[in-house]
Amino acid sequence: MNDWVAVIISAIALVFSVFSWYKTTRVSKGQLEIEVRKMISEKKNDFLKYCNSDDKKVIIDSLIEEEINAYDQACLFYKERKIDRKSFKIAYRSEIVNLVEDSNYNEIGKFNDINCKYDNLINVYKEWTKIK
Repeated sequence: MNDWVAVIISAIALVFSVFSWYKTTRVSKGQLEIEVRKMISEKKNDFLKYCNSDDKKVIIDSLIEEEINAYDQACLFYKERKIDRKSFKIAYRSEIVNLVEDSNYNEIGKFNDINCKYDNLINVYKEWTKIK
């Protein structure tokens, strides 16, 4: 009888541990999603803030590159399943498609170049638009 009690207590402890791990993982993904949104928003705000600067071209090119880097990092999190993939796709699909297809961003990011350094962004774009 004591063996069965120990087995039941162990099983309950195991279930509780798995449940706790699952909840912690969900919270971590949620926090990461918030950080991704914050990172991208900051880059967009920087872009808008300096849009009327005297050294427009250099500043704008730099800010566009920073924004592309933020999206590329976010896409890495998506690919590595560090954030909820379904939520990410709903939230960012149109932004990422528009960014890759925008000529101003393409000029900086060189998305069509074989040596493009934004592999994560391009791979997610291709996955979502079914371009192979």
